[in-house]
Amino acid sequence: MPAAIPSGAKRQPSAYRGGLIFLGAYLLLIGLIALFVVTAGGHMSSLLLVFPALPWPLLGKWLFGYSGFVVGIWSGLALNAVLAFVLGLAASQLRNRSRAAER
Repeated sequence: MPAAIPSGAKRQPSAYRGGLIFLGAYLLLIGLIALFVVTAGGHMSSLLLVFPALPWPLLGKWLFGYSGFVVGIWSGLALNAVLAFVLGLAASQLRNRSRAAER
């Protein structure tokens, strides 16, 4: 065992791990919806992509009309992916902080 690492020290999980777990769950949801849209074949099935993008399509439609709705769907998917990562990152940091306070 190297001299620089104390024998009782444990490595804490990275805070980015929680963010990646949340992001992975969100992307899995998007992938499952996309799989359903491809296999269903109906033109109305693509409206399922609105739900994980909320509230951005509604805000885009309110501000810019129908074209804002379409832009809001695609930008909402990206913005909500970033939000999922940040929420996972914050949850992981809070968890690590509370574990460090217990010691």
